[in-house]
Order: sequence, then C-alpha cells, then structure tokens
Amino acid sequence: MESVKSTVIFGLWLCRSVIDALRKQTNQLATDLAQKRRQAGAQFYLIGDFNLMDHNDEKNIAFAGGPRADGKLNDARGLTAALRKYADEHQGEFPFDLDSITTYLPKPLEPDSPSWVNAPLSGTNDFELVFQGLQRDLSNIPPRRVALIRERRPWLTPDGKWARVYGYADGAASIVESDDDFQSWDAQHIVPLRAADQ
Repeated sequence: MESVKSTVIFGLWLCRSVIDALRKQTNQLATDLAQKRRQAGAQFYLIGDFNLMDHNDEKNIAFAGGPRADGKLNDARGLTAALRKYADEHQGEFPFDLDSITTYLPKPLEPDSPSWVNAPLSGTNDFELVFQGLQRDLSNIPPRRVALIRERRPWLTPDGKWARVYGYADGAASIVESDDDFQSWDAQHIVPLRAADQ
C-alpha cells in the first residue's frame, strides 16, 4: 500500500513539474509573441499607407469637441477621452469594455460652458472597442494611426459609400468612407490584440 501511495505521489509531483515547465514555456512564448507584435506593429504603422488607402477616404477629422461638433464625432471624442483617462488611472491599461469608462464620460453642459468643453454623449451611436492593451504597446506608433473605437455598424453615405466613425489614441475622431468593407483601413489603424505577457 505504501509503494502505491509513493508511486501516486511521485506521479503527481512529476505531473506538476511538467505542468510548471510547460506554463513557463507558454508564458515565455506569449511574451516573445507580444514583443514581436509590438515591434512589427511599430514598423508596420510607420511605413505609410501605400496603395491600401485607395479604398478609403477620411473626412471630418476633428480634435476639439464641444456643442458645435457633429454628434457621432463628438461621441467618439468623448469616448476616446474617457478611455485615455481610464488608462491613465489604471497603470496604462485600457479597459476591456466600454462599461468601465462611464465615470469618465463628459457631464452635461452648463449654459455658459466654453466651446472647447466636450458635450455629453448623444446616446444614439453604437461604438465598439478595437484596441485592448497597454499604453506602452503604442509607444512606437503615432497615436493618430491607432484606432481605439469604431462605430459598430457602418452607414451608407449619399455618395453610395459605406462610412463609420473612428476614434483615435490621440483623441481625434473621423468619419471614414470605404468601398472595401473597411479591410484596408482597419489593417492600417487597428493594432492586433496583444498576447498576455505574464
């Protein structure tokens, strides 16, 4: 009976050792992959658009918010500002959902608010997060090249092109028109999800 018990204990110890070794190897591979993605991302985002952007047209680039801005653009700016504030207060980590940033969203305007103050969200737009990671993941990429959010559903413009609003890491927002289902635009402006570097 003692030999069976010793064999079982040895087997469990051996399994745990193998599991620990595999976990360390997996974590190292994930760290290496995350580093390669960051390096490749920086190079990819800095080389320019080449002919990928032939399918897209960016309109209404807006940095300053306020009651004068279009509703969709204003909402995108308000959301990206809230995402950036959240990351600043959470060790540089962006949230995994938009529900996490409700306390950072713009408050209702007072009658004498200056024009540069962000108006509250209109609530008529449906945005999704397209970047989840750390601020340091973007350290070598121009912030104007990184989309944090986008409108979930595109809409048809009077020109017959599909359009959607994007919000960027520098706080700007734009309406992008596309005739290739936003594939080339997203390839240039959406950073792939990072692997866990733990």
